[in-house]
Amino acid sequence: MKKAFSVLIIVLTIVFIPLYSAESKSIQSLNDLSSCKELYTYSGYNYAYFYGYTSNTLYSAQSIPDINLRYIKVDGLIRAVCHNETCAYALYESKATGRSYSIVRMNMQSGACDYFDIGAQNNIINSSFAVTDAEIFIIRTDSYNSYAASYDISGKRKYNYKFDFNIEKLFINNSKAYAVLSNGDIYAIENGMHTYCNNLGNNLNFANAGTGYVYTEGKLLISLTDNSRENIINAKASKVLKCKNKLFSFTGNTLKSSDGGKITIPDAYMLTATANLISVLSSNYECNTISISEMYENRSGNNEYDNNTNQSYQDFENQYKVKDNIILGIESGTTVSQFKKNFSEEITVYNKDGDASASGKIATGFQCKVYDNIYKIAVRGDVTGEGNVKSNDVDVIMKNIVGLYSLENEFYAAADYNFDGVLDNRDLVLIAQKCQSQ
Repeated sequence: MKKAFSVLIIVLTIVFIPLYSAESKSIQSLNDLSSCKELYTYSGYNYAYFYGYTSNTLYSAQSIPDINLRYIKVDGLIRAVCHNETCAYALYESKATGRSYSIVRMNMQSGACDYFDIGAQNNIINSSFAVTDAEIFIIRTDSYNSYAASYDISGKRKYNYKFDFNIEKLFINNSKAYAVLSNGDIYAIENGMHTYCNNLGNNLNFANAGTGYVYTEGKLLISLTDNSRENIINAKASKVLKCKNKLFSFTGNTLKSSDGGKITIPDAYMLTATANLISVLSSNYECNTISISEMYENRSGNNEYDNNTNQSYQDFENQYKVKDNIILGIESGTTVSQFKKNFSEEITVYNKDGDASASGKIATGFQCKVYDNIYKIAVRGDVTGEGNVKSNDVDVIMKNIVGLYSLENEFYAAADYNFDGVLDNRDLVLIAQKCQSQ
């Protein structure tokens, strides 16, 4: 049972009114993003942004539907930033008064900027905050724990959100506010209510990955809407997103979707998206916006996997694939060391006895661990678990086809030589040819 401690309604008013308004600067070039300490992404239904900050300047680059960079300088030290569908925000310490905090709100459509004074606060954790249309959320501490306090735009303190575990981070996705607890739990918070969404696992570092999703450094794609989690070990943070139930990620210079769409983009640094468009920011801070439909034009069909897009294979950044938590595409005779060289991530291979293996042939029935994720291994044609293809593999597959034997899980995947999801005579012929050619 996921539960929280009490949510308190507060009527205390603090100094949190607009001090004054200003106008942000607007430029077409995105080169100024290079000066940011860190860049973040926001993907929405109608707008998408790349945003970040320097010590005293808030930057936000709208990338969809058109390209426009706005920035505003503040008289203080910026501690954290966030973004929703229409505005960028920065939490900063006032240069004049030290520990007095303010928030600047930069409207990305009109360019107008408003400043709000929170006042001197010694019990604020300033590493993150969140702003929605109705509430501003700040992490505060007391003698027992850290929690979220919310305010309305007029300055009235609204609610305290306290949980069984400390709040580690606040963030925005799809213009909604979320709290991450120290145990990895994610809660949506709004109007005094809290709703359990998911758990980040063992790694609390993550980035937004499209509307309703975040992607962790532990290689998990986390849904904020249906409590699902997917192992996506080929992806890199800010280069993976899910949109309209399709997974988009890069394999080398190719942006691919989980249902077979692909397009070559030579230089990709970060991704954002709306319902029908994807925007790619290059390492030179140039923005390339493409229609998702472009990814399905002129498909060659030359790749064995591409001919079977209904199978929803995920690409690694090497020759391997993964489906149903099974790594596919490993050729017979591949050694453990050769297999491991194809991964940039930390990887451990385990033999069928569960012992770590560093040498010898890799075989069907082995497993590997990438970060905190465990994957089964299927070597093409190796249904006996010996690491190569022999006549006894052909015999086992023939018995399976006529109903005298039943291959399951990674062994069935190893027998599906042409990756069409069906074990039949076509696979038998291909494996027999492989056996004869060795």
